[in-house]
Amino acid sequence: MNLRLKPLYFHAAALAIALAFTAGAPVASFVTGPAHAANTDEPAPAPVPAPAPSSSDTNQPTKKLKAKKKKKKKFKDDNDTSSLDHNLQAPSRPDLTLANSQIKAGQYRAAIITLNRLSRPEDANVLNLLGYSHRKLGLVDVGMRYYLAALERNPEHKGVHEYLGEAYLQKDDLEKAEIMLKKLGKICGTGCEPYRELAAAIADYKTKHAL
Repeated sequence: MNLRLKPLYFHAAALAIALAFTAGAPVASFVTGPAHAANTDEPAPAPVPAPAPSSSDTNQPTKKLKAKKKKKKKFKDDNDTSSLDHNLQAPSRPDLTLANSQIKAGQYRAAIITLNRLSRPEDANVLNLLGYSHRKLGLVDVGMRYYLAALERNPEHKGVHEYLGEAYLQKDDLEKAEIMLKKLGKICGTGCEPYRELAAAIADYKTKHAL
């Protein structure tokens, strides 16, 4: 370098350092410049490879997927249970026990409603109680129709024979009442309760009518 230019060079360098210090820039960048710019043959630094994902990172999507599947299955089970719970919470049908208790309490209209809610028109026991309840309300003909329908389902129903015999007495048809009594004797004998009840009703009828 020319000796005359040295003072100028150092003066310029000092000025650059001062400016850099004032601006807050790194001093080395003004003095030496970037390391790879000094020698164009030097290759640029290779990019730092990104860190490989850990085993916990690779398993994370799988875990999330499994969690989603499990949640979906649980939701389906909840639907089945609710269905099943919707299915278990439906109102149950009234039982014959309720109708019997209503009849014993003299609540014949309530008993008729209870029996009709059973929706069992082919059940001889239901038909028998419907006939009894209507007959006690004074609807003897309606009650007798229920009794006859019950006998079609069960020709040996003891209760129906007793009550139908009593209905014939209400209609002043002693002959048919006695036929019911004879049939009861064949079905369960003269010692069974329905036979004794109807026999007593026939005896009372004969006494009242002086027969």
